[in-house]
Order: sequence, then structure tokens, then C-alpha cells
Amino acid sequence: MDMPRNAFKHALAAGKLQIGLWSSLASNIAAEIISDSGFDWILLDSEHSPNEIPDLVGQLQAMQAVTATPIIRPAWNDAVLAKRALDIGAQSLLFPYVQNAKEAKRAVASTRYPPQGIRGVSVAARASRYGRTPGYLTKANAEICVLVQVETAPALAQLEAIAKVEGVDGVFIGPSDLAASLGHLGNPQHPDVQKAMQDAVKRLNALGKPAGILTGNEEEARRYIDWGYLFVAVGADVGLLAQRRCARQEIQKLALQAVRRRRGGLPRLFEMLANQLTRHVLSTGMRRRHCAPAGPHRSARSAAGSALATDHACRPCQAHLASMRYRANGSLSPSAGWRILPSFIAAAAGNATTPGSASPCSCVT
Repeated sequence: MDMPRNAFKHALAAGKLQIGLWSSLASNIAAEIISDSGFDWILLDSEHSPNEIPDLVGQLQAMQAVTATPIIRPAWNDAVLAKRALDIGAQSLLFPYVQNAKEAKRAVASTRYPPQGIRGVSVAARASRYGRTPGYLTKANAEICVLVQVETAPALAQLEAIAKVEGVDGVFIGPSDLAASLGHLGNPQHPDVQKAMQDAVKRLNALGKPAGILTGNEEEARRYIDWGYLFVAVGADVGLLAQRRCARQEIQKLALQAVRRRRGGLPRLFEMLANQLTRHVLSTGMRRRHCAPAGPHRSARSAAGSALATDHACRPCQAHLASMRYRANGSLSPSAGWRILPSFIAAAAGNATTPGSASPCSCVT
């Protein structure tokens, strides 16, 4: 088997824009899905994620048949951590918190076999297909991509010195830590931080050194690309999943606003929630059965009336039946509506819980 070619490293050297995604789920299945979704690279994080070597092996195996290049971020700029990541097959590493040229040289050295560096030698690691790749030890150095992360004000002051270190293929500007270092914790959008990031990419482009960055905002991503950033992560798998929670909060916010207004808000609110609940039931493939002692569902009208009249009905069933009654009649009495509104909101937002409990609804089968 021939030495694997590092497509990401060669694309950077050719000045080609590389769009990537951050992965923090520590899941081989998630890695397989996102790496086959059109990205040029996927960052497997072990600095701020619970990724350990066995986890990373599984993720690299899952990504083997796709075109996205895996990049591993070790927990620290440490030769042992780098060696272990390289031995399991990673060819691209992003070293965090590099402050000066000396630390950049240390990062490069940890990825090179002697005499160019200090990487320990294993003759049967996964990186060499367990010893089956001819000439791996003499060819490996040329395919290793070293990215260093500049994320503090002192590091920015040393940017040119860091970028000029031989073997550094790209410099990644870390928005969150840079914002904290500049006195704007949690606010990378602050004008001072944005100005620093724009200045950094100008300085790196002047040296011909590829610059990278991360943002989950499309407008920011386009702006950073216009500034000259060459490898740009446009989001994170965790962030994509967390958007579901944001949608739920938005539904609850709208509902509470309608409750406060009260005048004329109830019909429109129930129409919105009924639509949301219908989509939720269809998307999850759930079928519901009536949980009251009276037995299974009957007609929309009678079942809804029974559910609203008993405390034995769980919240989703109350809300679902209220939805059917609303659609059957085109209306809902204010007294009944306000009484089951919290249950309706919870169910429409995807919370299947029994009254007064956080446990899953036993009526959802």
C-alpha cells in the first residue's frame, strides 16, 4: 500500500479554500456522517472534548472511505500526545496555545522523525498500515501537516516569528480565547477582537502563510473568507444539535408572550403549537394511546374532553388531544385552553413528560 497523500496539506499549499467542521461529539458514527457531507476537513477535538485515543481511532476508521481530511487537535502542545495521534493515523494536527516561535518549533519537532525531529519510532503502528506501507518512516514527514493555534494577545505580538518557523503549514486564530485575552470574554464579535483577527490574517497573507478560523455564523464566515482566511470551520456538530434546544426555547418564548397579551392570542397560539406538535409526532414516528383509565382513544371530541377532564392524562396526551379537538371544532374554550396551555407548550416543544415529573411519557409507544 502506498503512502497516503494528505489532501488538506497540499490544498493549503496551492492556496485553495478549505471549508471544515468542528467535531466534539467523540462519536465514530457522527464522524462518519459529517465527513461525508461535503466538507474538506473535520477537526476531531481532544482539547475541549472527551476524546481519547481509542475514541479517535474509531473516528479515523469511520472517516477512511470519505474525502474529508481528519485533523486532530491534541489536548496540549506535547510530544507524547502528538506521537500517539500520529501513530493512529492522523496526518494533520492542530496544536493549541502556541505562544512563540520556540513553542512552534517544539510542535513541528514532535511530528518529525529524527534527525528532523523527536517523534518516537513504531514499526507496526496503524499509521503505516501496521508495517505494510513501504518506506513509511522515510516518507511520513513530507505528508504531515502542522497547524499552530494563536489565541492570545502575546501570541499575536509574535505572529510573524511563529509563522516563519519551518514546518508550520498554517496558523489558526482562536476567536474565543483571543477575545478573552483581549478583555472581552465570550464576545468574539467585539470590534477590538474583530480588528485583531483582521489584522492577523493580513499579516499572515503578507508572509504567504495560510490562516484559519472558526465561526458558526454564516455572515461571519463569509466575512472571514473575504478577509483572506483560507481554512475556515463553519460550525460544530455539537452546535448543530444544540439548535434544537434553541428552537424549543423560541416556541416557549412566543407562547409566554401570547399568554401575557391574552387578548386574541389564544387561537393563533394554538394553531402554531398544533402545527408544531403535528410535525413533532410525524418526525419521530410516535403513535400515542390515551392514558386515562377509560381506555383507548375514541373520537377527537370525546377523547379530548376526557383527557382535559382527568389528571391521569399525561401532558403530551392532553396536548395532542387538545390539538385534535381544536382542529375538529376550529376553536377551544378559553377556560380549557388556558388550563392545558403549559402541557401544550411542553409537548409542542418536544417535552414528553408526565404531570409533575421529568420522566418520559409512558403513553408514547
